[in-house]
Amino acid sequence: MKILFLDIDGVLNSRNFFLTRKEREEDPITPEIEALADQLADLIPSTLRPIPRKRLLEVVSLDFRNLDRASILLLNDLLDRSEAKVVISSTWRFGHTTEGLSVLLKARGFVGEIIDKTPELRGDLLVRGHEIQAWVDDHPEVTSFVILDDDNDMAHLDVRLVRTAFQTGITQENVERALALLSQPTR
Repeated sequence: MKILFLDIDGVLNSRNFFLTRKEREEDPITPEIEALADQLADLIPSTLRPIPRKRLLEVVSLDFRNLDRASILLLNDLLDRSEAKVVISSTWRFGHTTEGLSVLLKARGFVGEIIDKTPELRGDLLVRGHEIQAWVDDHPEVTSFVILDDDNDMAHLDVRLVRTAFQTGITQENVERALALLSQPTR
């Protein structure tokens, strides 16, 4: 099985995206956002419940608007061409369930399959690469993986990193590099 470890900020959004999107001081809550919030209400981690409806609508609206559809289309292309499954390694995994992230991304056009998220390990010397390694160690069915992230805290896994730039997010060049790495077995 091929796995894509996905960061969100700096991959599915970018500085350019935030500078160019049209956003008023207070965006209205659209029927689309209300329907999405209803879908996500039961998928909020139990540690964050109960959450008042007004706050839920604000959070869902912000998360929804912070995902760039153009970047998601590039991600879709990568997943379609590689047949990789997604494991979320982004900090977004802390406030969302796997199912909730899937619903949110699908609302913005994502067509891939999110199967899990990396564990949260604690310790002064731990970096994201250690969390990814822990996930890989627990899943011997993984034949190849790639990490898509704008940060470089991957420790010994930096050879599997396709580093995006926060300025631009995912690019076609990143897609091609990720495809090349996914074609190389890791075990």
